[in-house]
Amino acid sequence: MDVAAVIFDMDGTLAETEHVWDRVREDLARARGGRWTDRAHTDMMGMSSPEWTGYMHAELGVPMTPDEIRDEVVARLLERYRADPPFLPGAVAAVRRMAREYPCAIASSSNREIIAAMIDLGGLGDVLPQYVASEEVARGKPFPDVYVEAARRLGHDPAACVAVE
Repeated sequence: MDVAAVIFDMDGTLAETEHVWDRVREDLARARGGRWTDRAHTDMMGMSSPEWTGYMHAELGVPMTPDEIRDEVVARLLERYRADPPFLPGAVAAVRRMAREYPCAIASSSNREIIAAMIDLGGLGDVLPQYVASEEVARGKPFPDVYVEAARRLGHDPAACVAVE
């Protein structure tokens, strides 16, 4: 099979961000009078924005609307990423190398604003014109919806694309 395109995950693949997400969400939950459980991180891993904000509101008791939770978490993440972009060593160069051969995109559980900021911080706008956040599709990871949509936006059959997760 010929490869038509390459679709990258972002968190944990191109950037070391999982611990930042954990810290930001835990700090917000505690600061706003919610609670944090030992399994909260694992439960939210891969969830789309509507899923994890609903979880924080309903399961962790954060007394904010899901939209307010999302906005606050995104603002805190952007502040941290802009101060110290968390790219993994060689990640930006690897995307550039792949983009010389194949159309590339990002498919991520992060919010669109976060993905756009990371593309900008890495100077990758010219090689990553397409990106999809799981908040834009019906189901978050581990379902393939975000990858299928990224392939569609690139104009390729998902079966002909390579996903880097």
